[in-house]
Amino acid sequence: MQFKKVIGNSALKQRLIAQVSENRISHAQLFEEREGSGAIALALAYAQYVNCLQRSASDSCGTCSSCLKFEKLQHPDLHFIFPTATTKEITKNPSSAQFFQQWTEALKSNPYLSLNAWVEALGTENKQVIINTRDSQDIIQKLSLRSYEALRKIILIWLPEKMNGDSANKLLKTLEEPDENTLLLLITQDIDALLPTILSRVQLIKVPKPSEAEIAEGLTERYHFSATAAAAASLLCEGDVNRALELANGNEDEDFYISNFQNWMRYCYTANVMDIAAWVDAVATIGRERQKNIAEYGLRFFRECLVRNYGSGLNMLHEKEAPFLEKFSPFIHGGNIVLLTEAFEELHQQISRNANPKITFMNLSLNVSKMLKLKAEF
Repeated sequence: MQFKKVIGNSALKQRLIAQVSENRISHAQLFEEREGSGAIALALAYAQYVNCLQRSASDSCGTCSSCLKFEKLQHPDLHFIFPTATTKEITKNPSSAQFFQQWTEALKSNPYLSLNAWVEALGTENKQVIINTRDSQDIIQKLSLRSYEALRKIILIWLPEKMNGDSANKLLKTLEEPDENTLLLLITQDIDALLPTILSRVQLIKVPKPSEAEIAEGLTERYHFSATAAAAASLLCEGDVNRALELANGNEDEDFYISNFQNWMRYCYTANVMDIAAWVDAVATIGRERQKNIAEYGLRFFRECLVRNYGSGLNMLHEKEAPFLEKFSPFIHGGNIVLLTEAFEELHQQISRNANPKITFMNLSLNVSKMLKLKAEF
């Protein structure tokens, strides 16, 4: 991937290019982003630029033998480590190497790949994805080998916060004593979950969210959406390129979260236990990543309710959300917003820790029923 194909972050691109031209390439770099900001795309463009045989002052050439292999994600010196889990086909000790084909297909399809999209591509159902010890052993083995043909061997580790304890500890020695022609690129969306000893051994690169204008431009120039669709999507996506693409495409996933959350809140408000129980049974089957996304969607929607109530005019909504917001927002106020926010944040944490989804969602539903009846505080 070339830098010109990455949406936004012009200043950061120039910093990365300067590292190469001034020969200041740190052996281990950690790209920190909020999901959808484009760190994977940026890291791939950087890796391609580092190994380009005819790079210019602004980008890789895109035509040399190295670039062509990087574009196809088939360069022998480009290696990936990413979270996996057991599936129907792979029932024991899964590793990144076993899912390489699915990974490259998903990444080619969308270089702004989200964890939820990757989990669905894997077909892991309700299982939590991790980077296990076998992957760390693979990293060590790859680092022990010489570069096949590239100037530098690249190892890209996506979401190192998904490493288990043994895996993370095995990585430490690698970060301390790397081969001089090896470049490790780590991409995190939860830097607080990384070991301090790992953080102390990497150069931190913060990847900002692309601006609304940058996303709109990227959607029209790179993905060929109309200016109207691109403008609407960039306004609503809150800097998340993945969400912008979903909005511009009218993605069914967005409809899924909108309809599920609205139905859930209706059942909670009417305290209809039978409907709540049926809804909980259905949600318990959709997988943990989608369950966490429902919690995240709820937090965002509560924020939109407050924005509407205070009349700031800054609502960022899908057209299908607006009618429900108008009716529901009066029930979100100073008397319950803190309780609701804390409850949905706890829901996200519990699902991440493999809590029983039926128990967790049922308990929250009953509590939300009470919270929606609380009086506003002025």
